[in-house]
Amino acid sequence: MLRHTADSQRGHHRLPVSDGSECAIFPALCVVCLPLIASAGRRRGMNTFRDRFAHVLSAYVRLLTYDSRYLQMATDGKAVPSRTSSFVPTTANDLQLSFNKAHFSRPDFDLERFLSLTRRRVTLDQLYADLKVYLKVVQNSMIELINDDYADFVNLSSNLVSLKESIDKIGSEISGNFAELHSSTVDIQKTAHFVEGKFQELTGNHRAQSKIRGRISLVVALKSLLDALAKKPVEINRRWLDSLTYSVVSFEIWYGRNEDIDERVSEARERCMSRVETYLSQFIADVLKNDANYLPEMLSIILLIKRTDGPTKVIGSSVINPLMLVKDGLNLDQLLDKSLKVLTELQTKWTGMLEKNGYSSDVVLSFLDHCLLMYLSDFLDLNFGAVLIPSDNRLFHRCFTLITDFIRAFRKFPSTIPLLRRIRDKFNLIVYFKLETQHFISTLNSQTAVDQFSYSLDDGDRLTPPSRSIFAAVKNSFSDEVFLPSLIDKFWDFTLKIYCKYGEWVDTMTRHFSEAKATDVNGDSCAWKCVTALAGDVTKFEEDIFGHCTTVIYTRVNDLHLSTTALGQCITLFCNQLSSKRKELDDILMKMVREHFDKQLDGVLEIPRQYRWTKKPAPSECSSYLSGALDFLDEFQQFAIRATWSETVSKGILTTVLEDTMANFCTKAEQVLESVEQTGSSLQRFKRKAKVTATGEEMPQSSSTSNLESDEGKIRAQLRLDIEFFCKKATEYDLNNNIETFDKLLSRLS
Repeated sequence: MLRHTADSQRGHHRLPVSDGSECAIFPALCVVCLPLIASAGRRRGMNTFRDRFAHVLSAYVRLLTYDSRYLQMATDGKAVPSRTSSFVPTTANDLQLSFNKAHFSRPDFDLERFLSLTRRRVTLDQLYADLKVYLKVVQNSMIELINDDYADFVNLSSNLVSLKESIDKIGSEISGNFAELHSSTVDIQKTAHFVEGKFQELTGNHRAQSKIRGRISLVVALKSLLDALAKKPVEINRRWLDSLTYSVVSFEIWYGRNEDIDERVSEARERCMSRVETYLSQFIADVLKNDANYLPEMLSIILLIKRTDGPTKVIGSSVINPLMLVKDGLNLDQLLDKSLKVLTELQTKWTGMLEKNGYSSDVVLSFLDHCLLMYLSDFLDLNFGAVLIPSDNRLFHRCFTLITDFIRAFRKFPSTIPLLRRIRDKFNLIVYFKLETQHFISTLNSQTAVDQFSYSLDDGDRLTPPSRSIFAAVKNSFSDEVFLPSLIDKFWDFTLKIYCKYGEWVDTMTRHFSEAKATDVNGDSCAWKCVTALAGDVTKFEEDIFGHCTTVIYTRVNDLHLSTTALGQCITLFCNQLSSKRKELDDILMKMVREHFDKQLDGVLEIPRQYRWTKKPAPSECSSYLSGALDFLDEFQQFAIRATWSETVSKGILTTVLEDTMANFCTKAEQVLESVEQTGSSLQRFKRKAKVTATGEEMPQSSSTSNLESDEGKIRAQLRLDIEFFCKKATEYDLNNNIETFDKLLSRLS
């Protein structure tokens, strides 16, 4: 519904406005209602529907055209004519409609349901008329909303114009005021510049006066110092020392404050400080010979002028050196021992005097310790040149041990620690280490060549030269006469190096003997003896090294408060490697012994050849091949025990060898027996045919052709003796695997 309102304040009409919800709902409502109207028109006739639809559409177009012209007039500021009519209510709330307007704003609005409810009360014609009226009301509300926004826009434009005029007016006033202020401060700036210039001039005058006063004070202090030096007493006293202290302090203060000091003043200062150093050095040496009185005061002056070298040299030459009684009959290590004791006694004596006088302080004590250490450093350079670069290892070891003990017990200050380190570093430990270890390396290199392999069963526990050299090197490195705590890392590295070299040598010899035969000659001995000796050497070496490391080396490391974890890990790893190498040697040795023993047992196949057509007497003992083979096993066991093998291990190898060869021996003996049986049966048939007389009677056999003295009988007897002897030997080793086979053979031989 449209409504006309007049704005009394502006003098023109407002556009009727409405909220957007009503305008948005109406087109949708028309889209839905038009099909319903069309269906009603079909019921009433096509002409009626067309007429009604054309009427609605033309009215809607006229309304939109009018609204557009109406809105344009409002935008141009013209008066908007009223479109109200007498039959249209002024507001939407005044409408009496056939439907509830609140349904349109509900979120669950359903058009079909709306039409269904409305048609129960009114017809489509009445619904059409109400919707048309409601459309006009919505359009009127929209125009009023536009009028409100337009009025606010006009007010805002007017206010902005007024605001711009005010800003321009204020800006012009500020510019004028700033120009007046600038012109008024020109005189003030000139006055400030004048005052600043005078202030700078006054400051320069004060600075020049200060420099002049400083130079005057420096000259006065220099004169005072010269006067104090001129009044040097024969013996130190408090009055002169206080005067000298005041003069030196004053001169140093003014000398530090002044700039651009004249060279003559600098030269005078140098000469004065040299005299102060000389006088105080002598006085310090004198008081150290007595009760150390006034020592802190004199030392404070020395430290202030930074001239400690002079007192240090004077103390060393006049106080310490007379106590060092260098005698020609003393050895160098004895001389060093007595000298270190003198220095220790002096340190104790001076400390006691200072504590007695109440002068004990770190500054004084560190200075005295510095003097002692500087003298010791010069003393070593002068008298121990042959020891510092060692030519006699035992002398070097004794001297370095004395120095190490002295340093360990000496009092430590931050200023003396570098001196202690320098004294220790004078001893060339690298040369000493190489002299102690290099000859072992050279010897070991020559002994580990493959063609130089040898062993000895009469040289104690070490069977091979490399193991003897290595154990001697390790034992020597950690002995009391050679070991130095400062070289523990190098000695341990050396130990690991030669241990690894031993392992490499064992691997090389293992590969060398892996393809050798038991009777192959290596040097002066056969291969199986070399392997036996090497295996025994590896086992003994492992035991001795483990014992030496866990007792001697472990003790050395523990005494130095170092972690022994890495030591234990290295020892365990090396021993495990040696155990695996020993197993490889055992396998090679077992292969050698088994092959050699089995080859000797092949002699059983030669028994028929020994007795057939040879007229040898009947056997009374086992064959020589068998006794030789079993003697070889006995020889191996005896040799293994001499080569530090345990009886259990050696017997275990022999047991394995016998167990592996018994089956082969049974097979070979059975082959011989079958051959003898076949030959014997053939001969018996042949002899029976040859001995039959013409009358058909068989001739009796003579005793020379009996079973006992026949070749087959001798062979069977020899085979029986060999099997019985072999069974007896197997029984000694508790081998019963093939006893039944042997019993069957013996029953066939009986």
